[in-house]
Amino acid sequence: MSESVPAEFIINPGANPHAANEQLRAQCPVHKIDYPPGTESYVVVTHESVSRAFRDPRLSKRLDNAPRTSPTARPTRSPRCTPPAGRSHAPGP
Repeated sequence: MSESVPAEFIINPGANPHAANEQLRAQCPVHKIDYPPGTESYVVVTHESVSRAFRDPRLSKRLDNAPRTSPTARPTRSPRCTPPAGRSHAPGP
């Protein structure tokens, strides 16, 4: 993996971001980015890598898929992420 991509890549890509995207694709398909600030996030820039990532069950925004600190630990939800009673963030059947 290469150096971190600046946050401007996401928040202010400029009038023609294609050249920057092409340069990133030529270097590596996955790049670390500090966006939102303080998080561990990645920019995936090739179609093949994005397709593989979406098929990988380890990649998820679901909190119950988060890494565990011990075999019995369960991730906890912050109050902001807790759905209202009777509702779930999980997609339907």
